[in-house]
Order: sequence, then C-alpha cells, then structure tokens
Amino acid sequence: MSRSDFRLEDACRVFQRWTGSKCIGRVFLNRRILAKLFRDRRGGRYCVLFKRDFYHKFSKHFPNVPYRGFGQVFSLALLERLAKIGIDNLIVIMPYREGYVGYKASVRQILEFYNRYKTKVPHLEETIAFPASFLKRFFPQRGLVANG
Repeated sequence: MSRSDFRLEDACRVFQRWTGSKCIGRVFLNRRILAKLFRDRRGGRYCVLFKRDFYHKFSKHFPNVPYRGFGQVFSLALLERLAKIGIDNLIVIMPYREGYVGYKASVRQILEFYNRYKTKVPHLEETIAFPASFLKRFFPQRGLVANG
C-alpha cells in the first residue's frame, strides 16, 4: 500500500492490531469523519487519526517558538471537542514507504502550547501547529526514523 492510499480506516486497523482496542465512536466535523475513538483493555480511551507528513515550515512560520524543526498540524475544533469529552490521548499514525509509525500526544499539552505560543497555521482555517519533537513514539517500527 502506498502512502497516498493510506486512509483513516487503515490507521485504525494498525492501532487495533497493536493494542487490541475496540472502536467506541467517531468524531465528525462538517459531516466528515476526522478521527475514531477507541478503548483499550485497561479502560484507556484514545483518539486515532492519521497524517501523511509533517509540517515542514513550522520553524519558519513560528519564529517566536523556542522549538526548532518540523511540526504537526491539528484541527482546533477536534482538539477542543476531545478536551470537552475528556479524551487526552491522541494517537497520530503516519505511513512510510516501509511501514508506519504511531505517535502519541496529549490533547491538553497541545492546547496549552497553542494558547501560550499562538501557533495558528496562517494558511489553514481553524488549524494549529505543534512541535513534532513533542510527539512520543507509541508503537515504532524497526528501521524507521521519526522524520521520514
């Protein structure tokens, strides 16, 4: 499967294979499914979404942020909705040529970072950026590097 063929359904299958979690719902925005919600065997709740690439102009667009390198973009509406329903575990699954990598982030940490540094992406409506260096590998694939 190529990177361009990878979809949310594929990301969810990858997550379920790694964790044994069950899907408990979907998150919609403008009648489009943005993400899916899962519960693991221990009762932990996760929001799974997928991204094809990092935000390469993070440092250029936000010179006031003390973190350099790539970033990742997120829908502000999605994050606010997750915070409202009490889900803090955000899983980002990214496909690579030889597999995929799952990253974990905290919804609360992303929103606090946005409120502190005002990292609204200039060319995307209701989208905020977050440093990729803050993302933690959740289930790494052997031989893959974090930035592609």
